[in-house]
Amino acid sequence: MGIVKVTVFQKSLHEGPGLATVKKLSGIKSNFLIFPEFFFSDDKTADYRKLEDKSSFALDWLLKLNESYKGIIIGGTMFYAENGQKYIATPIITGGEVIDWYKKRKLKPEEGDGVLAGEDCGEYILGGHRFSILSGEEVYDPALIHEIAEKGIHFVIAVSNSYRSSPDSSQSDEDNFCQPAKQHGISFVKCAASGSFLGKELQGRSLAVAPSGISWRVSESEEQSELIKTVLINI
Repeated sequence: MGIVKVTVFQKSLHEGPGLATVKKLSGIKSNFLIFPEFFFSDDKTADYRKLEDKSSFALDWLLKLNESYKGIIIGGTMFYAENGQKYIATPIITGGEVIDWYKKRKLKPEEGDGVLAGEDCGEYILGGHRFSILSGEEVYDPALIHEIAEKGIHFVIAVSNSYRSSPDSSQSDEDNFCQPAKQHGISFVKCAASGSFLGKELQGRSLAVAPSGISWRVSESEEQSELIKTVLINI
């Protein structure tokens, strides 16, 4: 695959997306643009029902963005209906259309009211790049990482929202990303949100990890910041 240029949008969830956000992102030239889980949440969003109501708007907004940003958009997570069933899923958008959806397989109890877990390992080939997607805490599941490695996939995109819990973020990154990256020869890019989600403070720990170690991550002072960062991944 060679070099992949990936843009991480560590979005603040204090306000939803708008025209100003489109302007910030439209001029970026990269292969991938990644959003965090439920990137369209804001301070007025009190529960998952509100997120479900806003999911259609969020998808339309991403499709509009793809008119100016010409790479592949990995659109965080949103509610998605298919064949009368409801999922939490990640849209994969390119060329102005949704190419596929990754349906989250490991749901939190608060997410699962009427929501089905996905069944399939996300395996995609777009623009000559082969990759997989993991959502939320799935990236910490050794069985899912092993499944991806067994398929010979070496690039994993993780869309995330992480509540602030551990003061030792560096050690957590080492355990959760560096060790599996080295063991399986996988490069990870994690996109996390900043601000707060459903009233709880988030820890924006976006990062890029190669089998040789961490190539980029936000500093402690940036964990509450909205930032856009483009990284080069050698696959």
